Amino acid sequence: MKKVIFVGGSSYSGSTLLDLMLANAPDGFSCGEVSQMFHPYKQHHFNLNCGCGKSDCTLWGNVQKAGINELYATIFKTFSNVNTIVDSSKDPLWIYERSQQLRAAGIDVKNILIWKTPEEYYYSCAKRGKELRWENAWINYHSLYFRMVPGWQSVRCADLVASDDTLESVSDAVGIEYFSGKRRYWDKVHHTLFGNHSAKLHLYEKGTDAYERSMGVQIGSFRKLADSANSQVSHQTIVTDRAKLDETVKYTPSKRDITDRMVAMIESRDAAGGGSTPNSARPDGSGVIDDLKASRAQELKRRTRRALGTRVIKLYMGLRKQRTA
Repeated sequence: MKKVIFVGGSSYSGSTLLDLMLANAPDGFSCGEVSQMFHPYKQHHFNLNCGCGKSDCTLWGNVQKAGINELYATIFKTFSNVNTIVDSSKDPLWIYERSQQLRAAGIDVKNILIWKTPEEYYYSCAKRGKELRWENAWINYHSLYFRMVPGWQSVRCADLVASDDTLESVSDAVGIEYFSGKRRYWDKVHHTLFGNHSAKLHLYEKGTDAYERSMGVQIGSFRKLADSANSQVSHQTIVTDRAKLDETVKYTPSKRDITDRMVAMIESRDAAGGGSTPNSARPDGSGVIDDLKASRAQELKRRTRRALGTRVIKLYMGLRKQRTA
């Protein structure tokens, strides 16, 4: 049976890493953050550079032409050996919308949430100079995920990195085969789209165009951070020295009453620890404490922001194209 695995998670949660590991199989395929091709909100979302590293790869152009409703079908048709697609778009709205469509077509759907504790997430934001409103971002993502995504299990990023046993447990949880070496995702050619460049860098050989392009994105990001007036620490210190980071940026949560309960909810569904998976197919967060779920109004607000963001960037890119024509 064909299967699509949706990897959920906040920014900097390790979703690209998990995506590539789960897709590392002869019949696996990594989509990466493919939703951004159909709901772009940044300029680079218009550059469909394939993760395979070949500048003449036409896969994503063909998928885009086929349209959002034929996304996964096009991939399955293009790669006849593929039985499992991994999608790490993360957006709970996207996961809900695509899941409804896939289930109606008889495709098996699995959901896995990769997460970091609030403190781990804070330091991931801080080392990038993005700690403003970090707590709201962590809460808002998970509350919307609780509302929109049914039947999920979780894995903590730190556990995934630390142990092969964790990856084996996650593989079992989503119904795919685990084998020795599954962690070595760089041994396979992936067509993954967008996603974290630190994880994707391992896919390319040094000196290739794909490697230099991926490295350039990282260097540009670090340079922007180093030049920021708000940054009190050099980018080298931020990346390489956690102790020095701790001296300048302090973890000071203000909403522990909410985040602690959310952490308990997530931990109760830990795939590696035998967490329970709700049987309900309803996307209303059954089994989740009601006041931890996003409201209908918050869902509509997120939908509006997504639509507006896509409209604005498309308008901007259209005007930019006219000026350069």
